[in-house]
Amino acid sequence: MSGDEDALGRRIRALGDEELAKMVFVEHDRYREEALEIARAEAQRRSLSTHAHSDAAARNATGEGAAPRPVRIDPRGLVPIWPGFLLAVFCFVIEIVASASSEDVVETARIFLIGTALIAYVYWLACVHALHVVLRNSTRGRYEVSPLRAVGFHFIPCFNVIWIFEWPYRLAKFLQTEAGVRFLPRLLPGLGFLAAVLLRGFDTAIAVAVQFATTAWLQHAVRWAARQSATLSEVPEDWSSNSVP
Repeated sequence: MSGDEDALGRRIRALGDEELAKMVFVEHDRYREEALEIARAEAQRRSLSTHAHSDAAARNATGEGAAPRPVRIDPRGLVPIWPGFLLAVFCFVIEIVASASSEDVVETARIFLIGTALIAYVYWLACVHALHVVLRNSTRGRYEVSPLRAVGFHFIPCFNVIWIFEWPYRLAKFLQTEAGVRFLPRLLPGLGFLAAVLLRGFDTAIAVAVQFATTAWLQHAVRWAARQSATLSEVPEDWSSNSVP
């Protein structure tokens, strides 16, 4: 199988059930035969059938009760992660200086370390806010967590421990169900943020690095979903029956 056919297969397999059924059972005359062969095989693997999706096809034809189309995400509002890693390096340098200095310098270094960690936390909250702005705006409210709630709930005592699990779980679930992201386990990002909280009592630099590494993973998932949605939101030319093989 050529590289183009591999890419075509991956794109078709990333379609949701509704979109795949629509391609195979409703709009099959719009696609090339090689694309349909891959789509039919995937539909058979998922046990999709004409009967199971005939009602949905009718709703799509009349415009009533149509299933929502896959979200199209615009990731351009995401905040760069690299300043967070740079702050982690600063924390590490301060820790090294403090470990090899006199007691007076250690006290000053501790103040600088706290200040750098605070700046890192504020910047991380900006990353979280931007992440939710992108999803909220791109999905026209289909993503349920607002940017204000995503950031503000981190300041509620006790509940904030739950929240560092809750919002990554909801984000991962949304990307899985609405954008076909399969490589993002729902609980793992929350565990990453919890590890960052626990590590602050041992090593601030590592804690900051883990926090931004987890956020970078979430941003990667959003960007991946954005690339997929840009590809699949319209009928691609290389699937069309009117394109030249």
